[in-house]
Amino acid sequence: MKRKLTAVRLFALAAIAAMLLTFTPPALGHCQIPCGVYDDTARLKTLAEHIVTIEKSMRLITEPSARPAENANQIVRWVMNKEAHADEFAEIVTRYFLQQRIKPADPADKKASADYIVKLVLCHKMLIASMKAKQTTDLAQAAELKSLLAEFEKAYLGANPGGKATADAHGISRLRGSRTVADSAEETHSIAVGETVPSVTLRTVQGKPFDLRKAVARQPTVLIFYRGGWCPYCNRHLAQLRELEPKLKELGYQILAISPDRPGELAKSIQKQKLEYTLLSDSDMTAAKAFGLAFRVDDATVNLYKTKYSIDLEASSGRRHHELPVPAANVVDRSGKISYEYVNQDYKIRIEPEKLLQEARSALAR
Repeated sequence: MKRKLTAVRLFALAAIAAMLLTFTPPALGHCQIPCGVYDDTARLKTLAEHIVTIEKSMRLITEPSARPAENANQIVRWVMNKEAHADEFAEIVTRYFLQQRIKPADPADKKASADYIVKLVLCHKMLIASMKAKQTTDLAQAAELKSLLAEFEKAYLGANPGGKATADAHGISRLRGSRTVADSAEETHSIAVGETVPSVTLRTVQGKPFDLRKAVARQPTVLIFYRGGWCPYCNRHLAQLRELEPKLKELGYQILAISPDRPGELAKSIQKQKLEYTLLSDSDMTAAKAFGLAFRVDDATVNLYKTKYSIDLEASSGRRHHELPVPAANVVDRSGKISYEYVNQDYKIRIEPEKLLQEARSALAR
């Protein structure tokens, strides 16, 4: 009888355990069973992906907030998405790295103890930063998370060479921009706030070389990426910048607008829009790639543009790469540091002029 009861109890316990495993959300950090199976590379890559999603959520909360009544549902969804990914980030840091992978050091070993403290401090900072990311839509907070994760990677993998991960392996470098071309706008990963404008050479409307780094060193810059003079949404944005230019000039800013259009096409846009600020040609997509904004337009869309809308991407750029940049707006100081960035993979949505002006003012006050 006792054996029967014991068996029943064991069965009941097993059933309860199974139910808990079934209905409890998965522990994203690790199973916490001493299985000896760890994948540091995968965890670091996942942390990087969470930051990308947090950053994207911040952008897609800010823009629709200008029209809250019509965009309330989307705003709520992106807020919830940001919260969830920040929590998952903290879960991995806590349950995988802090609880299982970072081992206490022997106090007698000063170097090991110092390394241990560095890793603990960085984990603590990442947890605080992930919490703050839930409380704001300031992209600087996402940039802080990226920076801390890069520091942690260096400290952690330096002490754990068996992790066999590099920045490229788990995507940290991708967060800072990439020289590759994404397969779609949604898969691009732009460089971060706090980073320096890449060293690239563009072409002026006269076809002359234009050093971007040297140009931004002369004065603060509002740096724009747009798809081309053939795009109606881009043309509307260029017109808004024309109206905004006097106010930006008063603050000491110059406007530099970059697109894949060849110099001849830039001249058409300047004449048509009566623009006084500088348009620059990035026909080879060198700048777009360096900023992590370049993506390849699929063949079906290229054909649709050409046959239905009479838009010839090859004629506009003078190249056959079929690549475009995701539209973006950056505020850059004279050191080349990006103090504000707006990127939206939906080309129909651009930053509101007043928001851009506000961010330009704020950058000068920092």
